[in-house]
Amino acid sequence: MTPGQLLRLLLTVLGIYFIGFALPQLIFAASLFRGATDPTENEYLTMWMSIVVPVLYIAFGVSLVLFRGKLSSRLEPHAVAEPISSLAASIHVVGISIVGAFFLVQGAADIGGAIVLGLFYRSLSVFETGLVRGIAQFFFGLAVFFGAPGVVGLWRTLRSRGPQPSE
Repeated sequence: MTPGQLLRLLLTVLGIYFIGFALPQLIFAASLFRGATDPTENEYLTMWMSIVVPVLYIAFGVSLVLFRGKLSSRLEPHAVAEPISSLAASIHVVGISIVGAFFLVQGAADIGGAIVLGLFYRSLSVFETGLVRGIAQFFFGLAVFFGAPGVVGLWRTLRSRGPQPSE
């Protein structure tokens, strides 16, 4: 298995995880709507939030599965261009990319939830809605996903300059 194939596989697993994580929440949220009789404003908001966030997780999970090839091709040239002896570095790129994808999706879902919350409660600050946290997490995930080859290169450089074990 090449590092590119491993990345495609792990993006699929991560996408399926997000779908499986959100589907029960969505089913529960639908039952809230069905059982609600004359909800208060807070209950109405809770019901919408319980629908929007799982839908976003499912949408992003499906996107990871559908676009795994395009996403992995962004990193594959770095993984394939390396000599065979640096297979470990390629595996590190894949692992770091998956962590970045996780934070990217989680941040995007938080941004969507914060926007819905802000639409209902315009008096809330961006900190109270969680928008700032979502944006920070999204951009952290984006940087880690696309910066994985640089992170691995920096790590290898630092390790090669550090103290060498004596034999």
